[in-house]
Amino acid sequence: MTIHITTLSENTTSAGNFLAECGLSILVETEKTAVLLDTGRSISAAHNADALGIAQ
Repeated sequence: MTIHITTLSENTTSAGNFLAECGLSILVETEKTAVLLDTGRSISAAHNADALGIAQ
């Protein structure tokens, strides 16, 4: 089984179009399912997923 983990948001950013905030958002994907772990307070996870081209 392949597991793909993407950090969507955390408290730092080094790239232009990404948002940072206090909190952590991680997308965990397998061939069969996806789980979003999100402790953030704003739309940064959705914004950064869009910037990465990840469908919501």
